[in-house]
Amino acid sequence: MKRYVKIASVLVVVGSVMLTTSALAQYYSPSPPTFPTGWYIGPPQPFTFESPALTQAGIASIYLSSLVHTPAYVPLTSYYDGAGNWVETFNSTLTGTATINLLVGGPIVGTLSAGGATPVTVTTPGNSPPGGAVGNWPGQSMTILNWPATVTYSGGTDNIWIQCVNAPGASTITQLTVPEGGAPAGWYRADSFFDVWPEISLDDSNWTYSDQSGDMTLVPEPSGLALLGLGVLCMAIKTRRGRK
Repeated sequence: MKRYVKIASVLVVVGSVMLTTSALAQYYSPSPPTFPTGWYIGPPQPFTFESPALTQAGIASIYLSSLVHTPAYVPLTSYYDGAGNWVETFNSTLTGTATINLLVGGPIVGTLSAGGATPVTVTTPGNSPPGGAVGNWPGQSMTILNWPATVTYSGGTDNIWIQCVNAPGASTITQLTVPEGGAPAGWYRADSFFDVWPEISLDDSNWTYSDQSGDMTLVPEPSGLALLGLGVLCMAIKTRRGRK
């Protein structure tokens, strides 16, 4: 039973990591951004996993929440596949929290840590990747396969597997013609999201799907938020001085 508890904890954490992505605008200057950048934040509601395989392991359900997917800033590979798709492969990390509800006993809460060495593939249709020019890329997708993760809980640590196959998404890069969100005209706004439907496995073989999908939105990294905040502060000071 203790082993099943460990496995369940790991599953929860892994699922959390997987579900990270969505679309809050980011601002870049003086040139368009090169994807992937920023963090992908999952929806506030938890993803729920239930299956006969989990029941046999003594687990009633697993909830994954507070999901954050942090892609690397420089793609490992970037190429045109000749079939209308620009493919980028990059390393990522996943973090989150998981709650495992046992058939016997109370819930177990764990934290997730995964990624870094395992590539994630993002496929974008068209002749050039996002970041090369202003435009809209509505047919993106993200795939994570057989990604091992570590779940840490009060009883120790254990491993689990997560994956997400062909999560649909879209990215848009727009050059600002007027100031927006504290960014001046001439800067670039980037919006990006993926609709993830994660799967978890106790043995890297039998997979359990989430009961629902959820959009993960791209949000600014801390340095980007600091830069944008500084710009807003400078504009406020300038406005106040002008009034005097």
